[in-house]
Amino acid sequence: FLVTHLQGKAQGATLVIFRWIGPSLRALSRLDRALAGFVALGFLGTAAILAGVVTRAFKTVEEVTAIAEKVEATDLTGRVRVRSGGEEFRRLAGVINSLLERLDLAFRAQKRLIADAAHELKTPTAVLVGEAQEALRPDATEAERRGSLETVQRVARALAREVDSLLLLARGDASAPARRTT
Repeated sequence: FLVTHLQGKAQGATLVIFRWIGPSLRALSRLDRALAGFVALGFLGTAAILAGVVTRAFKTVEEVTAIAEKVEATDLTGRVRVRSGGEEFRRLAGVINSLLERLDLAFRAQKRLIADAAHELKTPTAVLVGEAQEALRPDATEAERRGSLETVQRVARALAREVDSLLLLARGDASAPARRTT
């Protein structure tokens, strides 16, 4: 309704005009429903986008996890390849690949060390066995036996030094022992 003063046209009188607001209420009701629909649609759209992003991120995490589970000490050639996901996943893949590369280098170095150590220990061991057989020969003289025992003692000491060097190396207290020729 509208209340207005008549200002000199009718002294002391007030005019009250009523108007039906049904159409306005219906328009506001339609606007309320439209806004509620937009909010619901926005919520559903946001939820769908969020679900897609989370699913994609979990897929990337699953790919990284699957590759990491396949890695074994005998084969460190597998690398993480990120096909989807953001910069964080690419950085994570880079860190994991770098770690795998360092582990691969360390395992190869360890294999070389073991092979070198086995080679270095094989010769003195063969000398020990040969000299022991020589000393045990039934027709060996006392001088031959004594010579064999001195050789066994000398080679055993050298072998003990090699083993000590390997133990130091295994503890990380020294660099690789210098290669010797015997």
